[in-house]
Amino acid sequence: MSLYDSTVQVDLDRHLCHPRLNAFVDANSNLFLLKVRDVSALGGFYNNIYFSRPEDIELDAPELKIEKNRLVLKMELPEAGFYVTAMQIVPRPSHAFRREMKKMLRPQYQAPELG
Repeated sequence: MSLYDSTVQVDLDRHLCHPRLNAFVDANSNLFLLKVRDVSALGGFYNNIYFSRPEDIELDAPELKIEKNRLVLKMELPEAGFYVTAMQIVPRPSHAFRREMKKMLRPQYQAPELG
């Protein structure tokens, strides 16, 4: 963690999986950014990202909706307006391990070739 530039970097390592996470927090604008890279297709065929908030019985359930390709969580705060946060996942095309994965999958489960 670097307090000087408000960032944290996490390197996770397990067999066939070595994702790298970088997070940035800006307290002046209430901004939190998370970048995840080097996620291996060999470590699993899907990855889960959970977007939630801690339970609070005094608050109403948050409203979840999709706006402009973003998952938006909006919650009304008593006497304080609204709390709104959003998440957008921007995948980058990757051909890493494509040939190795293709050898291991049956033809009916293979993704079509996209140029």
